[in-house]
Parts: sequence; C-alpha cells; structure tokens
Amino acid sequence: MEAKKYVEMLHDSAFHDLKKMTYKYNPADVEEMLCLLKIMGYQELPLLDFSGKPLVINTAVPSVPDNRPAKALLSYKGQESYSIRTLEDEIISTLQIENINTSRESVREILAGKAARNDEQERITGLKRGFEFIADLKNNITESNLRKLYGIAINPYLSDKGNMLRDNQLYRDSEVVVLNTLQEKKLHHGLDSRYIKRNMDSMFTFISDESSGMSDLDKASVIHFYMGYVHPYFDGNGRMARLLHLWFLIQKGYTAALFMPFSALIEKSHSKYSKAYELVEGNYKISGTTDVSPFLAYFNNCVYQKIGENTLVNSAVEDFSILLADGKITEKEKQLFHFVLSFYGEGEFSTKQLEKDFGRCAYATIRTFVLKLTKEGILAEHIYSNRKKYSVAPAAAARKLHCTQKGEA
Repeated sequence: MEAKKYVEMLHDSAFHDLKKMTYKYNPADVEEMLCLLKIMGYQELPLLDFSGKPLVINTAVPSVPDNRPAKALLSYKGQESYSIRTLEDEIISTLQIENINTSRESVREILAGKAARNDEQERITGLKRGFEFIADLKNNITESNLRKLYGIAINPYLSDKGNMLRDNQLYRDSEVVVLNTLQEKKLHHGLDSRYIKRNMDSMFTFISDESSGMSDLDKASVIHFYMGYVHPYFDGNGRMARLLHLWFLIQKGYTAALFMPFSALIEKSHSKYSKAYELVEGNYKISGTTDVSPFLAYFNNCVYQKIGENTLVNSAVEDFSILLADGKITEKEKQLFHFVLSFYGEGEFSTKQLEKDFGRCAYATIRTFVLKLTKEGILAEHIYSNRKKYSVAPAAAARKLHCTQKGEA
C-alpha cells in the first residue's frame, strides 16, 4: 500500500468504523491497512479478550491531543472529597443511563443526610456510599476492594434479588446477555463465566502496570471499557464501570474527578457511548483484533474535551488562591468558598440559602464573604426584580475585574 493511501485512511472520519471503511474503500485496501496496523500501529495491552488474546490500542492516531482535560481534573484542591452538586447529577445520570428513574428530590434528601424512605432512596444511599468509598485515598483498587465497592454501592439494591452475588462470591457464575429492550436486540454477550476470574486478573495487572506508556486518562477509559466488555456481574456493570473509571483517576492524583460532570456528559452522548462499545465488537468481526480505540476516541471527544473546555472552576480556584496567599481571606471564608464550589458548582444561590445550607456561621459573615468575592470578581451577582443571587463568575469577567483593579486595563 502506498504511504499516501495509508495516511489518508488513518485520518478518515470513518476510521474507527471498519464496516464503513470497507464500503468507502476497496476491501483489499482495508485488509492491507489492518496488516500494517498489526505490524507497526497496534500496542498490545495486558488485557485478554474473549479468545484469550491481548486487547490493543491504535497508537498511529493519538486519542488525547492535549492536556487541558488533565489540568481541569487536577485543578480543585479544596477540603471536600467530592462536590455535592456534582454528586447529585452523577447519581441521577448514572442511573438514567441504565434506564433507572429517580427524582432529584430523592437524591437531595439522601445527600442532605436524611434516612432512606423507600427502595429508590436505598439505591441512592448505596451509590452515595460508593462514591465516598472511592474518594477515600486509602482504598486502593484491588480485587477484594472492587468486591467491597460492589457490595456497598450495587449488590444490596438490585431490583431482581436473583441477580445478587452471595457474600463469598466475586463474580457471576452463569451467563448474561445485554439487551436493547426498545429495539429487542442483543447488544452484548458477557464473557463465559468460567473465564471471568482469569480476565479480571488481567485487568488488575493492567491497573498496576506502570510501563504501558499510556496517559492516565486513556488508561481509565480502557478500564471502563473492560468492565463493560467482560460484564463480571449479573447487573450493575455500567455503574461499576463508571465508578471504577473515577476511582482510577482519583488514585492517580486527579483529586477533582468528583467535581466534574462525568456521567452527565456520558448521558448527553449516550448513543455515542453505546455505539463505541458496538464499534469495538463490530470491528473485531472484520479484523479479528479487539481494538479499544473507538472507545478512547469517544471519551476524548465527548467527555474529556468537554471537561477540559470548562475552565470556570479552575479560574475561580486560581483567583481565590491569590487572595488567600495575600492574607485577604479568613479561615471561615475559606471554608465557605470550598462549600460553594462543592454544593452549588456553577449554580446560583442566595445569601439566605447559603446561610441555611452551610449552617455553621452567622448571616453577617455570609454577607461579608459574598460581597468580598463579588467585588474581587470571583462571584457574579444576578439581579431578579428585588432578589439577588450569586454564582461562580465566568473566568473572563474575573480576569477583567482583576486587571481593572490593578490599573492594567
């Protein structure tokens, strides 16, 4: 194959869909391209596919072109382990991805510390405990801790009790098929239960392997894919895959992972998320190789880059840190700022609402804090008739105000 043709095919928009590529190009060209990729484009991973062969990624086309997402994920250094507002969205989104309906009011009650009143809130409580478990840096990713996480977050709350694992059971012991109930078709057949332990062991090897040369973001995406691919449980595999993805990032030092709209972004692009899984399996039928690159491309384009584009929190933390270093922030104001980021995220709040939600200082302190950060451009003021609300200010507004105060504009 001519180099020009090979490069053209590598950069084709349909590259990750071998079926489309076969229609678009001469099938012989696609076969030759695959031969070249197997020789010099694929990197083998210590993860086994259903036939016992290594999974691969395509290194000829980078999946994460810059480090903006990494910077965004690393930006937050507050006292809280996770954002309450983000966790609210995360729980709702991760359930809705699997067509499990829940109300925002129910989630808010549980996150506010109220006892569960029904099965729906029991399920929410389980996920909350799961997020608390992965946010604790002492909980390393091991086989026993993965089973513990499943036992905390998923297993007790399955609607079909026949799908629950026994106390001493690591993984399912019979077959499972993933169905699209709307289209009444099979989407995926989980790995033969006799080989789940073997393949999951390869996943833990991959997690602990530091020599792959992959970025942490790519590696987290591969781990996510692999959980859904092997499907080690009767139910809850998708929720566990998303939890494990975040857990790996947290373990790698991305402490702000639980402040980002992770599952919300997946839910918004759910059809592409499902399609990425389908492409990996569809491509295997043509190439005979399980290349997870379509899944990496999905996460880069639909999740990581979307997170990286949102620098609002990053800018607010940076501007706040300057005030803190200059001695202009009290300890109580520091606690309030971390709470605002954690509880409201980019949402609006009133001074009265902040007083009620924070619950640990007088209204006068709240008002002084809000006015100070509004003057500094870190908070933005929104006027509605005779009411005022506040939110974290857009980065550009904050920078402009700082420049004006310093006489630079």
